[in-house]
Amino acid sequence: MNYLPIICFSTVALLQVFSVNYQDSEDPKRWKRRVAKITKPALMPALLWLYLSFASLPSSYIIAALCAGWLGDIALMIQPNKKMASTMFMVGLLFFLMGHIFYGICFFSQSATLFNKIPLFALMYLPYLIYCLVLYTYLFAPGVQPTLRIGAILYSIALTTMSFSGLTLLVFSPSTATAILFIGTLIFISSDSVLALKDIGQKKQLPDRYIIGSYIIAQMFIVMGTY
Repeated sequence: MNYLPIICFSTVALLQVFSVNYQDSEDPKRWKRRVAKITKPALMPALLWLYLSFASLPSSYIIAALCAGWLGDIALMIQPNKKMASTMFMVGLLFFLMGHIFYGICFFSQSATLFNKIPLFALMYLPYLIYCLVLYTYLFAPGVQPTLRIGAILYSIALTTMSFSGLTLLVFSPSTATAILFIGTLIFISSDSVLALKDIGQKKQLPDRYIIGSYIIAQMFIVMGTY
């Protein structure tokens, strides 16, 4: 077994979680900011290397999803000023949305028999519909920018559809791998929900380490489930 990709990804991930709180700070220890800015764009390439090293038959959709995630990470790092930060956030959101679409296509292609069972299809999506409705109560609160509101709605649809496709895969092809994959999609929802509430100005926020840590675990679980 080639342990180098595992060591590389684990090191990059741990360094990013450790340093993320210093990425935008004025901490006198500038090396922490440098570590944060170097490891963030290295996350998805390291995970892609890990995936290609262990996947018996790599999926072009998984590769495309990881590349979209990488572009999303890059976009969120480009914030020269407040106005540009808002624009780049939407660009990053678009890339992450594309990543979820690629994941969803990959998962749905392996569970196509679901569409012969429409009642089960509707029942399985019900929890995601409830989640979206709860999220929308925050999005339509006063003070939320219309562009952010529209972007978040489209993104939530793509995100829940991606997780739903993982659920269908688990139901029709139950295994340890598909269970790990589905758990990864749920962690993704948790991570992005916290990030969304943070960006629309909710007072109760979890630390950035939770957001990046859960994001890394979610991507890793999804990739592990597709080996």
